[in-house]
Amino acid sequence: MRTLAQRYGVNPKTVAKWKKRRTALEIGGRILEDAAVRGTYYVSFGLAGKKTDVGVIGSLDDLAGPRIRGHELACHTFDHFDCEKVPSQRISQSLDHNQKVAIDLGLKPFRNFAYPCSHFSRSAKASAMLRYSSARTTIRRLNRGMIDLGLLRSIPLYSRFGREYLHSYFKELGVSGGWMMLYTHDVSEKPSAFGTTPEDLQ
Repeated sequence: MRTLAQRYGVNPKTVAKWKKRRTALEIGGRILEDAAVRGTYYVSFGLAGKKTDVGVIGSLDDLAGPRIRGHELACHTFDHFDCEKVPSQRISQSLDHNQKVAIDLGLKPFRNFAYPCSHFSRSAKASAMLRYSSARTTIRRLNRGMIDLGLLRSIPLYSRFGREYLHSYFKELGVSGGWMMLYTHDVSEKPSAFGTTPEDLQ
């Protein structure tokens, strides 16, 4: 198991944005850039141009866009499937396929990963950590103490949950310290159930 010992009282929060609709970069990216910070966009190149629950996904060029503006691109499998239900061989193939597309687009190789569909398995974790430095889950907790880099915890930034929900994690962070990763899918005045408004992101 690859771990990280968290030695500081309060670590900076990490904005980990799952790249879905173009608004994640066009609106969300601009907000981050105006604040002089950058995010991580987890991409599944197999979704390029497809309609999903959060809207139509951008083209391959759109999905590669964040890197040009100084953000990190990270892997989310090529196929965007439930890693808990898929054999390890297929997971490995999907990870390698996504990486190949990135390289073919002239991008730097992915260094980090996030499990799609909120699920993971031992085999998925093993496949991911053979290839990447970290793997993010959707386990809703702060990261603190001895941190398992293959099972990083994160907090959803979804406007439908309300601000008090998020404030409770910031309060916990201030009291007990830790590393908080935030993630969302789209950013607009009328976000999907898995997105946030520009105001809430700010």
